[in-house]
Amino acid sequence: MNSSITKTCRICGRETPYDELVKHKECSYGVDALCKTCSRAKANEWYHQNKDRASEVNKNYQARNREKYKTYKKEYAQNNREKLKAYHERWRALPENAEYRAKVNIVSAEWRNANKERQRKNVKQWRINNPERSRTNVRNRRARKRAALGKHSARDVRVQLEKQVHIATAPKVIVSLIANGSRQIHCIRRMIRLLKCHKHRMAQQKMPTCKSSTYCNSLLL
Repeated sequence: MNSSITKTCRICGRETPYDELVKHKECSYGVDALCKTCSRAKANEWYHQNKDRASEVNKNYQARNREKYKTYKKEYAQNNREKLKAYHERWRALPENAEYRAKVNIVSAEWRNANKERQRKNVKQWRINNPERSRTNVRNRRARKRAALGKHSARDVRVQLEKQVHIATAPKVIVSLIANGSRQIHCIRRMIRLLKCHKHRMAQQKMPTCKSSTYCNSLLL
């Protein structure tokens, strides 16, 4: 029944199907004579003309629905990680936001100094909830200290090696690269050279690719 219902949008005048109309329980069929496109444009215009009032309305709503809003933000962040990352990078690149960022950094530093115990607990809990990201951050920090480029994680290394199924892995080299966090070019070249050497020896001996640490590690001696 709903699929056959249409209404004329009172703003753009377009004949709009039911699914593209704004819901309104007091209107006939539970939808308003307003398409979603025009509704978004109208709401956006009102927001820019009434930013102070909109901010107050949002704060009141968040205060009344704290848990609901917190759950929504968490789910949205998890489902739109790349989108939010791109947005934040664009925002940080704008010169007019530099002063605001400086103020936020000062306020954040003051809060951390005044709540050191709570900050430690938050960091500890985050590391427990995000073990892979925590290890990646540690490796990248160590790499930056060594003046080495790159931000790939241990998982990135494993994925690339799994794609190259014709090359055997040399565990000691890879473990060294992952554990030490080194991204320097001479380490990567050394790993590639050893992997190729291992592949060549396997071909000469007509042996299947071996992943045991005994033989692979003998290449490093």
